[in-house]
Order: sequence, then C-alpha cells, then structure tokens
Amino acid sequence: MLLRAAIIITLVLIILGVPFALRPKQFEFDTEPLTLTALSPHNEAIRYEYQVAFSKWHEKHYGKPVLIDWRSIGGTSMIAQYLASEYVAAFRAHWTGRLGKRWSPAVEEGFANRRIDPDKPAPDVPPDAVQARRVFLESEVGIGVDLFFGGGWYDHDKQAQIGNTVACGIATEHPELLRNEIMPRVDSGEIYYDKLDRYYGCCLTCFGICYNHDVLKRLGIPRPPSQWTDLADPRFFGEIGLADPSKSGSANKAFEMLIQQQIIRRIHERQAGKSTSRHGDTKNPSTGPAGAAKLTETEEKVAVAEGFWAGMRLIQLIAANARYFTNTASKVPIDVVQGNSGAGMCIDFYGRFEAGMAEQREGSDRMGYVTPIGGSSVSADPVSMLRGAPHRELAKRFITFCLSIEGQQIWDYRVGTPGGPVKYALRRPPIRRDMYTPEHRRYFADPDVDPYKLADAFTYNYRWTASLFDFIRLFVRTMCIDTHNELTAAWSAVIAAGGPDACPAILVRMQAMPLTYEQATKLNLRDKLEAVELARQWDAFFRGNYEAARELAEEVRGGRATR
Repeated sequence: MLLRAAIIITLVLIILGVPFALRPKQFEFDTEPLTLTALSPHNEAIRYEYQVAFSKWHEKHYGKPVLIDWRSIGGTSMIAQYLASEYVAAFRAHWTGRLGKRWSPAVEEGFANRRIDPDKPAPDVPPDAVQARRVFLESEVGIGVDLFFGGGWYDHDKQAQIGNTVACGIATEHPELLRNEIMPRVDSGEIYYDKLDRYYGCCLTCFGICYNHDVLKRLGIPRPPSQWTDLADPRFFGEIGLADPSKSGSANKAFEMLIQQQIIRRIHERQAGKSTSRHGDTKNPSTGPAGAAKLTETEEKVAVAEGFWAGMRLIQLIAANARYFTNTASKVPIDVVQGNSGAGMCIDFYGRFEAGMAEQREGSDRMGYVTPIGGSSVSADPVSMLRGAPHRELAKRFITFCLSIEGQQIWDYRVGTPGGPVKYALRRPPIRRDMYTPEHRRYFADPDVDPYKLADAFTYNYRWTASLFDFIRLFVRTMCIDTHNELTAAWSAVIAAGGPDACPAILVRMQAMPLTYEQATKLNLRDKLEAVELARQWDAFFRGNYEAARELAEEVRGGRATR
C-alpha cells in the first residue's frame, strides 16, 4: 500500500515537474544580473525586445546585465485596479504599523484622493483625510514594483495625480531630451510628457481599423473600411472584433477618438450653417476651414453634446455587429488575421504587427490596417517610476534608455538591422522627432509612417471628453457588453426588417439614451456605490429599449411577410 502511494506521488511530481525542467531558458547571463520589476500591458514581443536591448545597454554603460521581472496582469485598467489595491495595503501597513495611527474610512478615502490639496484643503474634507494625503505624498511607501511601462497618457497622468508615480529625475539630468525639436510636451492636443517629471512618452500610438480582405470578399463588401462609421455597416453583423474598455485603456481611448470625431463633425456642420464663405484650408479636420464662422459658447456646447451622443450611438451600432468584447486589445487583430473576424478596432502597431507577421510567415497580404483620417489623435505610451521603487536608480536608467536613440530604435527598426530588435519587428513609431530622418528611416519597418504628420489631421480637445474617460468605460460596458445579447437580437431584427433606413423610428427607440451630456459631466463615479447603482439603472434602461426595438422590428418584418 505504501509502495503504491509512493509510486503515485512520484508520478504526480514528475508530471508537475517535467514542464518546468524542459522549459527553455529565455535569457542566460554570464554574470549575476540586477533585477528590475515592471508592470506592463505591453505584449510579449515588446517585453522581450526591451529586456534584451536594455540589458545589453546597461551592461555596456554600467558593467552589469539586467533581468526585468515583468508583471503582466492585463490591460491598463486592470493595472490601475492592481495599483489601487496594493497601495491601500502598503499605506495601511505604513500608517498603522510604522506610524502607529488608527485606520479609518477617512484615511482610506483621503490618502490617494487626487482632489485633496493638503496645503489648501476644502473646508468639508476631514482632517484625517488631509493628514493621510500629506503623509502619503511625503512617503516612500512602495509595493515592490519599480516601473509602470506602457498604456496611455490618461492612465499615467491619473497615477501621477494620485501619487502612485513620482518624479524620476529625467528633467534635471537630461534636459536636452526635452527640447521641442526632440520631443514636444504637447502636440495636437495630446500630452507627451509630464511637466512635473512623473511620466514620459516612449513611442506614439494611433487607433484605427484592421480588416481581412478574404472575409470582406466573403461578406460582399467591395472596399475596405476607412472610417469608424464603416464598421456600423449591417453586412458586418457578427464580424467585428472589439476589446472591453473597462479592461483595456487603449480600447477606451479608441472609443474616445471616435466620439471626438463626431463632435468635430457637429461643430463643422454648425460652422458651415453660419458661414457666408466655404473657402479656406481644410487640411485639419479638427479646426475646420479657414474663415469658418465662430460658434458662440452656447452653440459649441450644443454641438459638443450632439456629437458626444452621436459617437455613443455609433459605438452602439458597431457593438451590435461585434462577435465579442475581449479583455485584451491584442486579441482583435489576431482574430482578424486568422479570418475569425472581418474587421476590428485596434491600436495601429497591433494591426501592422499582425499584417507583417502574416506576410513574413505565409507571404500573405490578406490583412490590412488603416487609421481613419481625422479619426484619431497621435498619443503617447509613457513610462513612469512608481512610488517606493525598490531599485530607483535602475528604474531611472531604464527610463533614460527608453528616451535614448538606442531605446528608440527598438520601436520601428527592422529585425537584424544595426541597433534594431533581435526577434520581433515591433512596428511602433518612436516618439523622438529626430528619429524621422533618412539616417533612421532606411532601417524602419514602416518608413512611410510619420506620426507627426498624422497628428496634423486631428487635434485632441481635452475639454470635451477627458473628464468623461471613466464614464465612457462604464457606459459602454452597460450599453454594449452587459446587454450584448439583447443588443444583437434587436439589431438582427432591424436588419431582417429591411435595415436601419427602412425602419428609422425603431432605430430611434433602440438608440435612446438615459441621460444628457451635462448630466454625464456631473456624475461622481469615484463613489463606487453610485457607479454600481447607475450601471444597474442603465442596464435596465437598455435592456428595455432593445427588447422593445426587437419586438417592433419583428412586427414590421411579419407585416411585410404577410403582404
């Protein structure tokens, strides 16, 4: 009996141990490496290339290689949730253990509240909350992680305001990097680095559409999509891939771009209605023609509200065509290149990367990518140093490397070119302007892509949507994801009844919204209980609308069938 038990235990250990024993070593070092810990939403290709390149750079300049301990827990939204929970635990241990103070709801609410200025607190803020905020901002409380690498400007700026990320010293040690001809702080409305030294863009990002030529042919769609509105075509029903904006910051940013484009269009329509002349330079869709009539403050507010909800309704129709909402934005172009989806919304480099891999491995040009003209800003993917970083000096060196020519070359140099990546062509535009010269372009995987020229076609307006970034996440989730079965059933019925043009009144019912733009700007989504209650109300509202629209469309279809 004992022998049998021993044999079983031995077999179990062998089964569990063999995969680890046979797992190939990804990196081998001649000397003991230093260790740097980083949270990142970046994909494996980026993590691999930056591990290899930074380690070589560090060994060359400082004599020792570096092993990066990547903590890949999901998209930027999930990283934000992780940072919030970890810093609560770390600060509580500091507050109650080291300082010997009593923990309270006011302390928990106050220490990470970016709206509390400890030097000028509002009269209604509890003293404990103010004190906790001051202590946190003056502390070296950490969570055992050095860097936050990747994700969008919004998430890095939010972490900086909370205090989870800190000044890293680049501004004082390398001011030459921050000259406008090297890296502008702001371009076309997008912030590329923080004036308080807390985050720096490493590469640039657009948002656009990836598509599969073979699937388009099967669906009878003669031309590839070129604008966001093309994805609402009923022929794409069940063929669109989307990422969940509540899990992926990049997906939410793409939706924000779509909304801003609709706002711009409404403003231009109102300007055209007032203008006595249609002449002028229309190169920049964000600013409109030269000489266009100026809108009053009230007229602009109306146009912004109209455009905001037009954007939301467009997202709703695109979602009605969606096969799924994935937790990871990188899945969308993978499904498109494999033919599992006809098209999808994605980050530019994800689309170009998968198209390039299909061409490299199979010689196939079946996948394409396009950034809608006037439909996306050019935003930065930053890197930040976390408060209490256990390897602060090493983390600063990593940020310095990211902004150096050696670090910038990794983003868009072809594999095997001098100073380029060793295994994966990342196909991302570097942020430094001085990279866009013939000297560097000859090595680029995408030599014709110039993000600074693309930025001329779109100016991001912070005032319109930045404060609603979290609202968009929650609203799209309830409008499109939690109610996706009802939404697709209603849209399917509308299509069967002849399409949206044949039953516009039903579409109006399906696309009714539960609040105004002004009401949306006044919501306090930091109150988790309020957010949950709002989501419950919106969920019920949309389910009711979709079910009513489906029934009406089925009646229309039945009446036509009877005739």
